[in-house]
Parts: sequence; structure tokens; C-alpha cells
Amino acid sequence: MGERRQVTVGVDTGGTFTDAVAEGPEGLRVVKVPSTPEAPEGAVRAALAALSADGAAVRHGTTVGTNAVLTRTGARVVFVTTRGFEDLPWIGRGTRADLHALSPTRTPPLAAVAVGVAERASADGRVVLALSAAEVRRVVQRVRAQRPEAIAVCLLHAVSSAVHERRLGRALKALNVPVYLSSEACADGRELERGQTAVLDAYVGPRLQHYLAAVETAVGRGRLTITRSDGGRMTPAEVARVPARTLLSGPAAGVVAAQALAAAHGVPRVLSFDVGGTSTDVAWIEGEELDIGPSLQVGAHAASVPSVGIETVGAGGGSEVWLDAGGALRVGPQSAGARPGPACYGLGGPFALTDAWLLAGRIPAALLDGALPLDAAAANRAATNTRASSAER
Repeated sequence: MGERRQVTVGVDTGGTFTDAVAEGPEGLRVVKVPSTPEAPEGAVRAALAALSADGAAVRHGTTVGTNAVLTRTGARVVFVTTRGFEDLPWIGRGTRADLHALSPTRTPPLAAVAVGVAERASADGRVVLALSAAEVRRVVQRVRAQRPEAIAVCLLHAVSSAVHERRLGRALKALNVPVYLSSEACADGRELERGQTAVLDAYVGPRLQHYLAAVETAVGRGRLTITRSDGGRMTPAEVARVPARTLLSGPAAGVVAAQALAAAHGVPRVLSFDVGGTSTDVAWIEGEELDIGPSLQVGAHAASVPSVGIETVGAGGGSEVWLDAGGALRVGPQSAGARPGPACYGLGGPFALTDAWLLAGRIPAALLDGALPLDAAAANRAATNTRASSAER
């Protein structure tokens, strides 16, 4: 009697839909269910139930972290750094996104506030100013007063000497919120890039930990792995330590799939175009090796972690379409998500890109094999209301 082949399920959660594919003795089975943004693990549980895939090994690509950054709905982060460098997240680099803008603006950092620490190490790791016990107590008190939901610690030259970072990290854990050290986030010697990575860890970490704990409960301990931004896989415990490595988890899984599909059909050069509920991801694929770079970018925010070469923008099917005070057409980064979703879902949602595609005739009148009819009249009313509200301003 032959050994029963294990069922493997690939699950991808997006801002609007959650997709799952089961591969096993019965071949490939596919299911698509509405995402549940208020508790994303609910859609994963529903997809597994629809596939009757209890006990399966689950390979998971998620956009939970990506969407938190794009919609700026992550944790309140306190940035702890060497005294004199508190403005690091706000100054950043001197580059400008638009060289021709007469009044250039800078995207605000994800850190809410910074706290300086009286300590200093040299580039070769020598302690120039020792971190005293009194200073550690003072910093903990200052950080507590800022009501953090997560803490990012980035001290100067911590890659050469992480002693002070680790000591601060141990003390800050007394505040009972996640603490992320830049020396553990990445090995980049530059304090800005290292600090940005630690801040991203802290910004998405609490939400990802809560989410993956719930998913692992639904799947079963030891059965869940998460796609990394470079196309590899991580356990939930590994994600908890360096959550920024999953910021392009869902998009990276799509690129890996696109490469496999292209290889199966003998196509050597491919431009993958992945439109989700909250973001759109584009990648160039050439040959059998994926283009893996040393950093990733989500909107205006970068992290020094390995990643498939993907360009991500906050313009997905659920992204709201609106007119600014000058009457210019804008898209996102706000997303209608799955509930209420775009206006055409019939749940009172705002005018979104899906509504525009429906009115333009670029998508059918029903999704999910007809299970989700789209309301063109509601989409048209939302478009009219959007124009009217702009005119009133």
C-alpha cells in the first residue's frame, strides 16, 4: 500500500482577497475568499476549511506588514539612538523624490518620537563614552513616558560594538512591548539604513506577531512557514525577531510563481505585474536566477534586508480614488480593504480603483466565479459623490 502524499497549501493574504492553492493526491485545488482585515487570520482559516486541508503544511505569503506601512497603520514606535542623532529618521538623506518640485515635501518617518542616549562607540568598536546605569534608568523612564507600542534601538557604530544596544534592549524589555535592535536587524554599518530597518521591524512587528500567532493556531504548530522578501521561507519565531524581512512576503511569492510559470513555458524574460487589494507590485525576471538585492523599498520607506527586486506602490484594487483641494486626481494610500471594500461591493465603501475598472469595462460584472456580483450603480454614485465633495471644497 503506497504512502499517502502530504497535502501542501500555499496561502496569500491580500488587502481584499485571500487566495489558497492545495497540492496533494487530488491534484491542485484553488479557493479565493474575501480577506478579513480586522482579523486577517480569519480568511486563512476560511480558505483552509474550504479546501478541507486540516493538517496540511502551509506556505504563507502575507501583505499584512506591507499594507501596514503603505497605509501607515502600524505600531507607535519610539526610536532610541545615540545622543545628538535623534533627528536621524526625520533628516534621512538629502535626495529628493521629485527634483522639479518647487515646494518639495518629505514623507514623515514611521517613528513617532526619538529619545537620545548618552553613550558612544567608535567605528572600530572602542567605547568612547560608557553607558552608565543611571543613563539606562533615565532612558527607560523617558521611553515609558512616550507610551510606545514598540521600540527601535539604533546606536552609532553598533555593528562594530553591540554591547550598549544589547544592554539597553534588556532594560527596555521591562516596558512589556517589543524591542528591536538595529545590530540584529541588519549588518549595515550606516546608521541611517540600520535605523530605518529597526524602525520598520518595530512598526510592523506587533501586528505581524499577533497575526502569525493566530494563523499558527489555526494551522497547527510546526506546520507554518512564511515567505521572506528574498523568496525563501521563515518560521513564525524567526519572523518575530526580524519582521522587516517579510515586508515583501506576498509580492515575493508572486515573483517566484511567475518565474516558475515562465520557465515552464520557456519564456526567458518576463515583467510580472501583481495587482492586489492595497498595492501593485512589479518585477523584472530574466533567466533562472531571481534578482536579489541587498535592500527593499515599500513606498517611501527602505530596509537593508535581502529582497527580490520589486517595485511596490500604494495603488491596488481597494485603493481609494479622490480629488485633492486643487482638483487633482489622487489614488491611495488609503484602502477600502475587503470591508467595506470598493463602492461596487454594495457595502457603502468609497470610490476605489476597482470601481473605476468596473465602470471602464475592464473587469467583469461579478467576481469569484459569479459569487461576488459588483454594483455598477453604486460605483457610479460613489464617483459622482467624489466629484461633488471636491467641488464643495
